[in-house]
Amino acid sequence: MNTEKALIFFTRVPLPKRTKTRLLDFLTPSQTVKLHKKLILDINEELKKLKNTQIFVFYTPEDKKEILYNLLKSEYEFYPQSGDDLAQKMLNAFKQIRSLGFKKILLIGSDIVDISAKHISRCFDLLAQNNAVITPTFDGGYCLLGLQDVNIKNMYDIFSSNYSVRNTVYYGICSKFVELGIKTCKTKALRDIDTKEDIFAYILGVKTVKHLASGEYNINYKFKKSGENFVFRINTKSQIGLKNQIKYEYDALKILEISDVTPKPIRYFPPNLFLPRGAMSMQFLPGRPLRYDSDLDIASSMLAKIHSVKIPPKHSFIIAQRPLQVMMDECEKMSSIYLNSNFKKQNVSEFLQALIKVLKWFNLDREIKDPCIINTELNSGNFLINEGKKSYIIDWEKPIIGEKEQDLAHFLAPTTTFWKTDVILDLEEMQNFLDKYERILPVDRAKFNEYLGMTFLRGLSWCAMAYVEYQGSRAIKNQTTYKKINEYLSDKFLSILHSKFLKDIL
Repeated sequence: MNTEKALIFFTRVPLPKRTKTRLLDFLTPSQTVKLHKKLILDINEELKKLKNTQIFVFYTPEDKKEILYNLLKSEYEFYPQSGDDLAQKMLNAFKQIRSLGFKKILLIGSDIVDISAKHISRCFDLLAQNNAVITPTFDGGYCLLGLQDVNIKNMYDIFSSNYSVRNTVYYGICSKFVELGIKTCKTKALRDIDTKEDIFAYILGVKTVKHLASGEYNINYKFKKSGENFVFRINTKSQIGLKNQIKYEYDALKILEISDVTPKPIRYFPPNLFLPRGAMSMQFLPGRPLRYDSDLDIASSMLAKIHSVKIPPKHSFIIAQRPLQVMMDECEKMSSIYLNSNFKKQNVSEFLQALIKVLKWFNLDREIKDPCIINTELNSGNFLINEGKKSYIIDWEKPIIGEKEQDLAHFLAPTTTFWKTDVILDLEEMQNFLDKYERILPVDRAKFNEYLGMTFLRGLSWCAMAYVEYQGSRAIKNQTTYKKINEYLSDKFLSILHSKFLKDIL
């Protein structure tokens, strides 16, 4: 079939680690292949709707045509891409199709999520009154380029220019059209998928997302919709071994919403090819991290509100069974990595072994009493403080049904406070905090002391394990963390724990 309209479908063959490589910081190689296949197939469904248009597939690598041919299952003509870079490859594709006698030629990429046959047909129509038509992408590039009656010299100029010196590639090529006197029509922008941020913006239906913060197990972005700011949250893995970590967090926040001190969950996004682990959006909250010297009164009130939330009859929370024994098992496992390593130091080894021995005097087999919803990992960064206004507790990755004393001990323990703020509260400050908390809820001080001792052991055993794991290149890459780990394992810090706390609480 020969018509005056030709469409060049420019693509890579979907192969692991060779397709959509900029997504490998978010997706696995096999997931990028599945996603790219979906994008190609979705575009192909639109191409099938075009009338009087011949489709030419230009692909790379040259020896993998069969994969693409079997995927598309259409009577297109297939040509390997030729050239040293993308611009040269596109130029050669235009030249090759033009040599076949086609006048109106469009080239599109294979990662456009919202392209339609209607848009493509309109671009062909626009070429009737223009020498060029271009469709920008939201990231400053372009995903469709059409040319008609552009001479070879001008085509060389278009594709040989260095647009990296311009604000964007799209701005650069449009400026070149003006310079060459090429009459051009610009269409509305479409979304192409190059990075994980492109995925998130597409899923949310917004132009851009802005990175807000990242943790070891999550990524958070800020986005604006209908004039309001929101947070888009993705888990990269689960600390507690859940298959659907983000749904667990979403459900927890829905239950905790009644406390009025947690972010309001907006929407849950189930796992799919774009978001293999799912995602959620929630209310964006302003504020600063908690300061131990001025904000403990606010913190005590907020924690009491959290711990007062009634546990619903039906819920998905993990329930702590024999929490002290679970903590001890975890600590012994982490400590053993250090104690069995070539990097152990005698003073640290003796301290860990002595602390484990003493803490085993506790009734490790006891079950929880007076259960409530707890955060389990409270630190100053979990709080957003607004003087004179509402403050909040954020980051609910590991909420469980447990005992409030566990939350309180973890929040106040020096192994928690010293990590990010270098603050160590003394026992009197801890007792004052508990006194204020007890204006709302009672505290079992004996349980608090048990959890405080276990929190000391957990913090030290984690640092000991991490000390071993951080030997070599990892320490160089994470010097701040490695320095802090060494501070925790220093004689000075261990002496503070022993002299100021352990003698009194054990």
